[in-house]
Amino acid sequence: MHDKFLGKDIVLNADYSRKISPKRSAKPEKIVELLYQPDEQITLEDYTKFLTKTAGSNKEFFGRIRQELVHLLVCCKSDSHAEAFLHLYRILEHMSLAFPVLYSKYQSDFKASHAFHKSLFKGERDSDFVALKVFTSVLANSANLSDMPFCFDYSIFEKKYADACIKELKSRLSPEFQALIDDTTYQLTVPFILVPGLIIEVRNKTFHFMNEDNNFHICETGGAHFLFSPITNEALHWFFHMFAEMIRALSRDHIQYAR
Repeated sequence: MHDKFLGKDIVLNADYSRKISPKRSAKPEKIVELLYQPDEQITLEDYTKFLTKTAGSNKEFFGRIRQELVHLLVCCKSDSHAEAFLHLYRILEHMSLAFPVLYSKYQSDFKASHAFHKSLFKGERDSDFVALKVFTSVLANSANLSDMPFCFDYSIFEKKYADACIKELKSRLSPEFQALIDDTTYQLTVPFILVPGLIIEVRNKTFHFMNEDNNFHICETGGAHFLFSPITNEALHWFFHMFAEMIRALSRDHIQYAR
């Protein structure tokens, strides 16, 4: 991957889809295998035509996502996980622009669709993430992803850091997420449908509530690296599924119509 700002190429070999063998390169045709079922008979040429057309009509939208994603992956490679989380949050906030359009592709109930769009104009501070939560629920039900588990694993660290991070999570997160923490394995396991809520809580308790008692005391975990590394890596795995389903939803209609 080429970073224009740094003016150099950066080798990125992490597979956040977790579907590509580490001994195989991620060739372009592999993308079609990851996104579509064999019986859909969608080729790399079909997919390329869709990308060309979509990029032309939504150039700024996808351009900004790509910029943030490049920096996110570079941050992960350099173990700057708190900074990587910031870029992930910015991507999801920007993607909220597309959720109302995508929601309409999944929802045939006019009343439900009206209620969803009306909820976006209530002026709530996290209104963009209201759309994210609702769309995640619809997507999860459509793609049978609701209960897919995502494991935020702190056992990768030395015991004193793992203990400190789990203690902080259990004392600061809402009861909904506290109940999902196993302090014997040092893991927080969250179903697909609840990951957006976790991301919002982590953002709020890190960047917004500095003067309140329920914010994260990052220094007590040994530093931001220890708290954010498992969160960012697993949230990226979740993001792959979210973004892939978004591309599937956008591309299927276009490819079928083009044929």
